[in-house]
Amino acid sequence: MKDDVTGEPLIQRSDDNVEALTKRLGVFHVQTSPVVDYYKRKGLWHGIDAAQSPPVVWDNLRKVFTQQQGKQPRPEPPNTSKK
Repeated sequence: MKDDVTGEPLIQRSDDNVEALTKRLGVFHVQTSPVVDYYKRKGLWHGIDAAQSPPVVWDNLRKVFTQQQGKQPRPEPPNTSKK
């Protein structure tokens, strides 16, 4: 299997398998759930779907910040274009 862009051969790590991924995801959820729950209880947690396009994600983040600060900041989104 080769990289679509560079054509270089792809290498699979020894821990890049279903069992390892399942374990890593389990650990992630165990460790982050208490943090998420804490901030939800404080009313400070806001879910953002980061699978959307960068401008949509940025707009959603700005809405959260605007709600928290009571004013509408107009920062520029990060430059996501490739050079």
